[in-house]
Amino acid sequence: MRKILSSLALLWGLSAAPALAANPELLAHIQGIDDPARESRALQISSLALDADVVGALAELTLTARFENPTERVMEGEFSFELPAGAVVTGYALDIEGQMVDGVLLDPLRAERTYEAQVRKGIDPGVANVSRGNVFSTRIFPIPQVGSRTIRLKFAAPVHPQRGLVFPLSTAAAVGELAVSVRAFSLTEDPVLTLPNAMPFEWRRGSEGSTAVARLGAVPLAGEFRLAPVHTKLPALSSRHSNGERRVHIIDSTERANTRRTTGGSRLRVYWDRSLSRGGQALGDEQALLQKFIAQSKPASIDLVLFNSSGASVQRLAAQDLGAALGAVAYRGATSFEVLGNLDAPQADQCLVFSDGVVTIDSRPDFRPGCEVFAITSAADADTGFLRRLTGDPSAVLQTGSRSENEILARLAGGGPRVVQARGEDGRALRFVTLDAGPSGWSVITEQPVSGGIILGIAGLGDDVVERLYSPAGARKAHFDGAGALWAADRVGLLAAEDGAHADFVALSRRFSVATPGLSFLVLEDPQDYVAAELAPPSNYPKESLAEYRELKTEYDAGMREAKDGRLDVVLERWHDVVKWWKTDFDPKAERKAAPPAFSAAPRRGGSGGGGNEEMAEVVVTGMRASRSASMAVRRSVVGIATPDIDIQMEEWNVARPYLQALDAAAPADFEAVFAEQERQYGQLPAFYFDVAEWLFRRQAATVAAREMLLSAIELPVSNEETAFMVAERLQRYDDMDRAVWLYERAAEQTDYLPQPRRSLALALVKRAGSRSDKQARADLQRAVRLLTEVVMTPWPSSFDGIEVVALMEINRLLPRLESLDVRASLDWRLRARLDVDLRVVIEWNTAASDMDLWVDQPDGERAIYNNPLTAIGGRLSNDMTEGFGPEEYLLHHAIGGRYRISVNVYAADRINPNGSTVVTARLFRNYGRANQAEQTMEVELHKADKGEKLIGTFEVQ
Repeated sequence: MRKILSSLALLWGLSAAPALAANPELLAHIQGIDDPARESRALQISSLALDADVVGALAELTLTARFENPTERVMEGEFSFELPAGAVVTGYALDIEGQMVDGVLLDPLRAERTYEAQVRKGIDPGVANVSRGNVFSTRIFPIPQVGSRTIRLKFAAPVHPQRGLVFPLSTAAAVGELAVSVRAFSLTEDPVLTLPNAMPFEWRRGSEGSTAVARLGAVPLAGEFRLAPVHTKLPALSSRHSNGERRVHIIDSTERANTRRTTGGSRLRVYWDRSLSRGGQALGDEQALLQKFIAQSKPASIDLVLFNSSGASVQRLAAQDLGAALGAVAYRGATSFEVLGNLDAPQADQCLVFSDGVVTIDSRPDFRPGCEVFAITSAADADTGFLRRLTGDPSAVLQTGSRSENEILARLAGGGPRVVQARGEDGRALRFVTLDAGPSGWSVITEQPVSGGIILGIAGLGDDVVERLYSPAGARKAHFDGAGALWAADRVGLLAAEDGAHADFVALSRRFSVATPGLSFLVLEDPQDYVAAELAPPSNYPKESLAEYRELKTEYDAGMREAKDGRLDVVLERWHDVVKWWKTDFDPKAERKAAPPAFSAAPRRGGSGGGGNEEMAEVVVTGMRASRSASMAVRRSVVGIATPDIDIQMEEWNVARPYLQALDAAAPADFEAVFAEQERQYGQLPAFYFDVAEWLFRRQAATVAAREMLLSAIELPVSNEETAFMVAERLQRYDDMDRAVWLYERAAEQTDYLPQPRRSLALALVKRAGSRSDKQARADLQRAVRLLTEVVMTPWPSSFDGIEVVALMEINRLLPRLESLDVRASLDWRLRARLDVDLRVVIEWNTAASDMDLWVDQPDGERAIYNNPLTAIGGRLSNDMTEGFGPEEYLLHHAIGGRYRISVNVYAADRINPNGSTVVTARLFRNYGRANQAEQTMEVELHKADKGEKLIGTFEVQ
């Protein structure tokens, strides 16, 4: 589905994303610009081909789509396809100069950013993602004027013995041609096949199996693809994956299923996730199911555990009171299972966990509640990998949308067979995954033993585990990826749910070519693009291009080695310039430079800067510590150093939102009711929760309510890494440093190709160290220096030049504290210099391909600006960051008296995403690097049409 940025500016005029109405669906963006005004319906699906290979009760499908652009404008295509239940994407390809080129698996954030960077350059890229709701989506650019592009999607899916394989095929616009081909192997009879628009076909039998072919032309599609039921010829089929590994699919059934008697008297504990994301799920169905189970099992006691990021509470309830208790739950905050770690709850025999399992905050510890655990969810996008880890039994994860109520109740009562172990005849344990086979069957995919058969241990057929021996037979199809892909997808889900297993998760995903919400497919055009992205081309990359890639990669690796070897010399030269500046005695009465004039924008490459003497546009400021302009004068002196009196004036928090006005007008007792009404209108985007959290914070300080409201933002479907960064920044102000560090840790892990997340994590660790014991502080500070040193010593792309100087200022500020804790920093002695200053300003922002400028207007009338980085009185600006994120820094060793005006100039927004807002974080320091250092932080939200100068605040120096 379409990516929706977590943009504060999008709050106005947007509601929640609509449900997928068509399948497949094709949208277009003119010139690749993600702007509702640039959307177009001009693209057409000129052909759609669906090929399916069914082997026993598994299927492998290929969907090939060609998009036609009949217009004279270059388009970006956005194609989405709702996958059948249990399906896993195994391949994606895009045509490059007439040849289909496979995608390479990459983490989604890097894939998306690499794709967008290529779009900005007008170069052919394609990116494909899979959502937790099992929707495949791809973006392709460019689709040339009066031209076409072709994509190919491969996926594997289980075929349920009764329900079969089903997915909709319906379009609003006509499809030029639909071609369907189905081949069936290892079945006792031809399956029942239903196609859209009642397409005619007939099964034709051959020596290998049966084939059905159908075609339809130039009409909108209406209906579905349905293959059901299927009757497998053999209970155990062995197939070889394209990577050479074999897996065995075993599907069997019996009517001798045993149901556990429900005698009553058991103790029941119900875990009910009350995080924000749960509010949009089918909670009525979950509650009805729970009430029926209680009526059926008649537990002796019921304990309800309500939990979210704010903690967990336990209450003993009678069965008749449970509905009212659940009906009164307010769904807010983030999903955390760590809060259950030290829960003091009465003993229970059976535990039911109602949650989607999508953990958004805190680590994911092992869950050992001391009872039999079942996980129940109504969420289509549930993290079943984590829920399987919670229960320890794949068959104990029950989704209301994919199973009937009676099936779930039978499973909760202990009914129905389930596989609990698999081993070879040689005794070696085999890793296996289970699939849904109905109430009286079992379906598993296992590793294949070197020789001999497979023994399954099956519970639910009697009082004891029953063992059955299966002898695998080879599938007629030479290569079939379905069994291996579905086996790997299950294992990948478990690894994704395990903290610290990211490398194993990526390795297994690539081994079986399995795309998940944690890995996306990316296709690039030129060999140079793969080199720049540090990504190896796919195996089917054209031979000539592959040879060119290897040559370029050899040159690139040599250049990187040279850059690493020479990095210290580069950094020393840049740091020497800063030290030399700091030692220079600038004349405080020096005549200011004539150009550029004060309060004007200097000309710049690619265009002219905004600003001038025009009136400043509205700016929304959030994040100050006080509701009024902060005024905090410093009148102390460092030993041996005379410091001036410096007063900081920050712009007042002036968010004018209708929901905040409604909360202002409400009586305290009416808060919940008024908030609920405003949330229904405005709660689709993170901005609402950021603003209400700040509203609460200003009235109640760092309360649980403010933090809970803030953490709600990362639960929304549209939240992304930008949202997480903003939440982490606010958490530092709301005195929740552990969670701020946790969010930065995750961001740094996901974006190891960027220096900014490392720096943000390091600064958060430094701040946390200030309130910890010496031992804990030592560990935090050591890690912070190590991260900042990586920022300094890594040869980043030239667009990040200057960040090493900013990081060195921050490392050197830490050295005295490290020495007091007897910690040695691994920093070259030539880079050690404690450069204290009267004034320091640092800005950073949260969007790529955007250019924000730090401007400082000094009391003498001179402006420090990108083309005037060193002023007459010694004001020094760091390197101009023109391609996103920052930081940019202003330093002044000795400040002259008067007023310093700090502002941000919005020079350039992202061309392909003009609607995405940028949030600038500004930090103003007085007496930086001294004992009386003080800091003020604020955020400036830049609106869609903002250009030019935005006031941050002022320094008043006495």
